[in-house]
Amino acid sequence: MRDDENDELLYTRRIFQQYIIDVFKNFETQRLNFFFFNPHLFRMEVFQGHLNVLRRCERDATKIEFKKRGLPHVPFLIILCNKYKLLTPKSYDIIIRAELPDSNKEAYLHSVVVHHMVNGPCGHLNPTNPCLKSKGHCKFKYTKDIFEQTLKGKNSYPIYRRQHTREHIKVRGQYLDNSRVVPYNPFLLAKFNCHMNVKICSTLMLSKKDKQIEVDEIKEHQSTRWVSLPKATWCLFGYPINEMMPSVYHLQ
Repeated sequence: MRDDENDELLYTRRIFQQYIIDVFKNFETQRLNFFFFNPHLFRMEVFQGHLNVLRRCERDATKIEFKKRGLPHVPFLIILCNKYKLLTPKSYDIIIRAELPDSNKEAYLHSVVVHHMVNGPCGHLNPTNPCLKSKGHCKFKYTKDIFEQTLKGKNSYPIYRRQHTREHIKVRGQYLDNSRVVPYNPFLLAKFNCHMNVKICSTLMLSKKDKQIEVDEIKEHQSTRWVSLPKATWCLFGYPINEMMPSVYHLQ
């Protein structure tokens, strides 16, 4: 584009946005086709065993995802060294909370939890909430049961302490209690002041299947993907979409 000329495409608003998405889809389709027609150039077992890679690295892995509303969402997987692993309910309570903090002792943290870390209202309080499934049940399984102390769960995740108190806070027109608080880390939540769901996975459960089903991951990805403008722009500018530390792993 010359300095003395205007690019009319930049002023077409939604047409320009659709143009960006179409360019990204064409770019990604070419890249996926190259993977599909040249499998001999890649160690496909590395991609299929991605979970094993994350287990070996014992550091951290991140991936930027884009939800249907276009906002970026970043899941972090952090694997601690053996000396720092959290193995007891007492150690879980040091890192994670799942209840409202004391508004007198931790006023700022209390306000941040109320603003970012309370689920709902859903269910009978709000039947139109998007988190509800066909039968009216919350897909995030709220409300949670009340427990006076943290326990080890049966599915690798702890059952966090949610004490029964008389405190109810008003969120989006309804009064809610500890049963709807999303697990969080007090330090990270207070520092970044945004929704930050933090969970502990204390054990690893493996399942073995006798019959393996071959899945065309490229075709499955293309048929189920949702391309938003922020994601298309992010990828076209070449910003990193995932990270892993360390970036190498033991092959044999």
